[in-house]
Amino acid sequence: GFICIPELFAERFRFAFIMDKTGFVGVNWNGFHVNSHINRNYDGKRKTVCRNRHLLMCNSNWNQVNNKQSAFNSSSLVNKELIIAEARRLGDQLLLKKRAEQIEKRSLNEAATVYLIGTGPGDPELLTLKAVRILQSANVVLYDRLVSPEILEFVNTGARMIYVGKQAGFHTRSQDEIHDLMLQFAAEPDVISIVRLKGGDPYIFGRGGEEAEYLRAAGVRVTAVPGITSASGIGSSLGIPLTHRNVATSCRFITGHLQDSSASPDAIVAAQLGESNCETSLLNCKETLVVYMGLGSAGLLAESLMKRGLEGNTPVAAVERGTTLDQRAVFCTLNELGDRINQAELKSPTLLIVGGVVALSPAWNRRAETVLNADDLQNCMDLRYTTLDELAKVEQNYVLE
Repeated sequence: GFICIPELFAERFRFAFIMDKTGFVGVNWNGFHVNSHINRNYDGKRKTVCRNRHLLMCNSNWNQVNNKQSAFNSSSLVNKELIIAEARRLGDQLLLKKRAEQIEKRSLNEAATVYLIGTGPGDPELLTLKAVRILQSANVVLYDRLVSPEILEFVNTGARMIYVGKQAGFHTRSQDEIHDLMLQFAAEPDVISIVRLKGGDPYIFGRGGEEAEYLRAAGVRVTAVPGITSASGIGSSLGIPLTHRNVATSCRFITGHLQDSSASPDAIVAAQLGESNCETSLLNCKETLVVYMGLGSAGLLAESLMKRGLEGNTPVAAVERGTTLDQRAVFCTLNELGDRINQAELKSPTLLIVGGVVALSPAWNRRAETVLNADDLQNCMDLRYTTLDELAKVEQNYVLE
């Protein structure tokens, strides 16, 4: 595999990276790439990074930094914590101040704009026309794990591509580092369009609000381009209306984990329902509940929801990589959710949709099957009711007085 050290780290650690041309000359310092995404060099040529996460990084023995043979080698692994700590020690705030001063010196017409773009749930055809237009003229693109290679094909071939994806237990960048990178590029005189590319919608559990707040505080122009959020895109593609007369009169989006990683699933639900220590809310059974990032604690979340009044036979859909050719789905009831997800071995990203509207999906009739793949789901969607009687029966089962 190969590695690209980010410019920001290179600037902070120039004493470590420039070592009398010992193998680092000509390396493109664009950013860590740890998935099979596409990287583009400054000259527009593409490199495909292998799926194995082979990283070439600095040896953790900083005392040997002047030793050309031992300071860096292809078999050493990154000690990311050391790098971050050293970067902070070397004056992170001074760097940010420098970048802000550079931005202030530029005229308004020449100032860079950061675009927070949502790419939707995965299907490249759900990308907006505005997003495509901006991608085709971008100078720099920082993209997430959930952005598909097909969507990256819309990016200007001369753009710098920087992978900043996160997944449970492995973050290539902290949120602070992502902020720093965007601010750094906004200070470059030849950079006009910086794209922060995210799955779904940037303002729905995408931390887009935090990024916009940080950049505007530094004087950077920010524009958000909405994307189809997973709840809407996946629900529609599987025939699950998030609201339906007499079945669901409202819809609630929640996250499966909080900033406090030690919080229990019960505490997560309580926090999002606004419960105090002395009360337990009763959930509205005519409300559709959509859980983002809830795969790891799905079984315990189900128990917490039943504790708050949802029936054990409430329909649920758990959908992995929805709207893509790799999507898989489990249809079951709430009291079966944990076991069924384990049997199907669903992986992240998986969205949970809970409520009577799930039974309106044509795939609900195949809920006894362990898992449905993309072809199975498409066959379900191709089916037609010969009369409205069967649909009426399904709907009647979940009409609540």
